[in-house]
Amino acid sequence: MCERWKRALSSSEQRRGCSFHLFIPDLIPGTPIDAGEDWVAYRHPDGSVWTDGAETASRPTTAETFPSTSPPTRAVMAGTNEEEKGHE
Repeated sequence: MCERWKRALSSSEQRRGCSFHLFIPDLIPGTPIDAGEDWVAYRHPDGSVWTDGAETASRPTTAETFPSTSPPTRAVMAGTNEEEKGHE
Protein backbone atom coordinates (compact mmCIF):
# COMPACT_ATOMS: atom_id res chain seq x y z
CA MET A 1 0.00 0.00 0.00
CA CYS A 2 1.39 3.38 -0.97
CA GLU A 3 0.87 5.88 1.85
CA ARG A 4 1.28 8.90 -0.43
CA TRP A 5 -1.23 7.85 -3.10
CA LYS A 6 -3.44 5.76 -0.75
CA ARG A 7 -3.62 2.74 -3.04
CA ALA A 8 -2.02 -0.63 -3.70
CA LEU A 9 0.83 -0.58 -6.22
CA SER A 10 1.47 -3.21 -8.87
CA SER A 11 4.82 -5.01 -8.92
CA SER A 12 5.92 -3.00 -11.97
CA GLU A 13 5.00 0.29 -10.26
CA GLN A 14 7.01 -0.73 -7.20
CA ARG A 15 10.05 -1.64 -9.33
CA ARG A 16 9.80 1.64 -11.30
CA GLY A 17 9.84 3.66 -8.09
CA CYS A 18 8.30 7.01 -7.28
CA SER A 19 9.68 10.44 -8.18
CA PHE A 20 8.49 11.63 -4.75
CA HIS A 21 10.68 9.14 -2.84
CA LEU A 22 13.18 10.83 -0.52
CA PHE A 23 16.39 9.29 0.82
CA ILE A 24 16.66 8.68 4.56
CA PRO A 25 18.51 11.82 5.77
CA ASP A 26 20.96 9.85 7.94
CA LEU A 27 22.18 8.06 4.78
CA ILE A 28 23.15 11.31 3.04
CA PRO A 29 26.70 12.57 3.70
CA GLY A 30 25.63 16.16 4.22
CA THR A 31 23.73 18.56 6.41
CA PRO A 32 20.10 19.41 5.59
CA ILE A 33 19.97 23.16 4.92
CA ASP A 34 16.49 23.69 3.47
CA ALA A 35 13.39 21.61 2.82
CA GLY A 36 9.83 21.58 1.60
CA GLU A 37 7.06 19.02 1.59
CA ASP A 38 8.64 16.94 -1.22
CA TRP A 39 12.33 17.89 -1.20
CA VAL A 40 15.38 18.39 1.01
CA ALA A 41 18.55 20.34 0.13
CA TYR A 42 21.83 19.12 1.66
CA ARG A 43 25.24 20.81 1.92
CA HIS A 44 28.07 18.30 1.59
CA PRO A 45 31.43 18.61 3.39
CA ASP A 46 33.05 19.87 0.15
CA GLY A 47 30.53 22.75 0.07
CA SER A 48 28.46 21.43 -2.81
CA VAL A 49 24.68 21.38 -2.50
CA TRP A 50 22.44 18.51 -3.59
CA THR A 51 18.64 18.58 -3.67
CA ASP A 52 16.80 15.33 -3.08
CA GLY A 53 13.21 15.31 -4.24
CA ALA A 54 10.67 15.26 -7.01
CA GLU A 55 11.45 17.36 -10.05
CA THR A 56 7.94 18.75 -9.88
CA ALA A 57 8.08 19.72 -6.22
CA SER A 58 7.44 23.39 -5.64
CA ARG A 59 10.42 25.15 -4.12
CA PRO A 60 10.33 28.62 -2.63
CA THR A 61 12.68 31.25 -3.94
CA THR A 62 15.71 31.39 -1.68
CA ALA A 63 18.86 33.48 -1.56
CA GLU A 64 20.77 30.46 -2.85
CA THR A 65 19.98 28.25 -5.83
CA PHE A 66 19.85 24.55 -5.03
CA PRO A 67 20.53 22.53 -8.20
CA SER A 68 18.79 19.21 -8.57
CA THR A 69 21.50 16.68 -9.37
CA SER A 70 22.11 12.98 -9.12
CA PRO A 71 22.37 11.45 -5.66
CA PRO A 72 25.86 11.03 -4.21
CA THR A 73 27.82 7.99 -5.37
CA ARG A 74 28.45 5.04 -3.09
CA ALA A 75 32.11 6.12 -2.90
CA VAL A 76 31.10 9.56 -1.67
CA MET A 77 28.64 8.06 0.79
CA ALA A 78 31.35 5.67 2.06
CA GLY A 79 33.95 8.43 2.19
CA THR A 80 36.20 6.69 -0.34
CA ASN A 81 37.07 7.11 -3.98
CA GLU A 82 36.35 3.78 -5.65
CA GLU A 83 38.01 4.93 -8.88
CA GLU A 84 41.35 5.20 -7.07
CA LYS A 85 41.04 1.74 -5.54
CA GLY A 86 42.68 -1.16 -7.34
CA HIS A 87 41.11 -4.58 -7.61
CA GLU A 88 42.45 -6.81 -4.88
